[in-house]
Amino acid sequence: MLFLLDLFKKYSYNIYEMEKEIVKTFKVKLNISPENREKLDKTLFEYNNLLNYLSSIAWDKKITNKVKLHHLTYYPAREKFNLPAQFVCSARDVVCDRMRAIIKRKRKSKPQFKKPFLRYDVRTITFKEGYCSLSTSFGRIKTKIIPYDYLNQHKDWTLTNTPTLIKRNKDFYLCLHFKKTVVLKEPSILIGVDLGIKNISVTSDNKFFSGGYLTYKSNHFFRLRKALQAKGTPSAKRVLKRISGREKRFKLDYLHQKSKELVQYVSELQNPCIVFEKLQGIREQKSKGRKMNRKLSTWTFRKFQELVTYKANQIGVPVAFVDARYTSQKCSRCGNILKSQRTGNTFKCKACGFELNADLNGARNIRKNFTEGQAPQVGLSVNQPLSSAFVTTS
Repeated sequence: MLFLLDLFKKYSYNIYEMEKEIVKTFKVKLNISPENREKLDKTLFEYNNLLNYLSSIAWDKKITNKVKLHHLTYYPAREKFNLPAQFVCSARDVVCDRMRAIIKRKRKSKPQFKKPFLRYDVRTITFKEGYCSLSTSFGRIKTKIIPYDYLNQHKDWTLTNTPTLIKRNKDFYLCLHFKKTVVLKEPSILIGVDLGIKNISVTSDNKFFSGGYLTYKSNHFFRLRKALQAKGTPSAKRVLKRISGREKRFKLDYLHQKSKELVQYVSELQNPCIVFEKLQGIREQKSKGRKMNRKLSTWTFRKFQELVTYKANQIGVPVAFVDARYTSQKCSRCGNILKSQRTGNTFKCKACGFELNADLNGARNIRKNFTEGQAPQVGLSVNQPLSSAFVTTS
């Protein structure tokens, strides 16, 4: 496997020796007394108003630099809002981060903060065993953390210093970010993975992971929303509100299951490396018809890649990315490229006559592109992995 090692040395900066930091988010429920609930509610409301105030100024003046926004808004914000000084600083950081994201994605509207939250730091929150102390507009409050057994699997992880307080259905939660540094293993087997709608993933060694149930449920939610919106009655609007978020939660749970299955399968191989194709900009392509455009707009490939990446990295399996061009049009045997060679789920080469499942052919091309040295990108930055659980802190 010397050629694989040379390949990784050339493109991945010694991936098999590289240390990678993994960040996971855990949602911890807080047991808060009624009088402290009112204090937190008012603090969240004031902080949300502060975020939108800073957002308007940053958007009008096109400011993404935290120092510039601080000098421009710190004292006016302190006078205008009843919040501790450190909350003004944390709100400034949140707004600047959101501004950079909007500019990067070429959005044309200013960032708006509708759902209240509050970002804490080491100065505004302290932890003791089973408890935490939170800063509010009315001084410090002490609250109990409701324990959960999932912590037992993460005793060796380190708590970062930027927890976020949120409120969901009259309950308060802390989103705690834990990190751990892992060493990625030296790879000896490459597994190309093609992502699709009918098959959520197909590996280059002939393993298929169906996405049929996800497609069925997505179509169900689409028809349900369409019918309720067309009806437009107060009762229909109440149903729309009640089912709000249900599809998102279902998709996330389903993607967690399928990504876990893929990582579990790959981990049974000897020192594997997962290779994905880079699919950025796929939704900006020219129109493919109303039905196909809707499928592409709801295709969850990015979240699936993120989930697989952090789950694989957590057990030391590296993940790489290669160019996606022509992977569905190229013959994985002879390399002939022709768009008409793929018909539905079947690929048939018009040069050598090779016939294969189209997704499997794509997965083999992804692996082949990597081995032929098409400058891959190793690792995916996962700042907010889509994982949540209840934990205790100590």
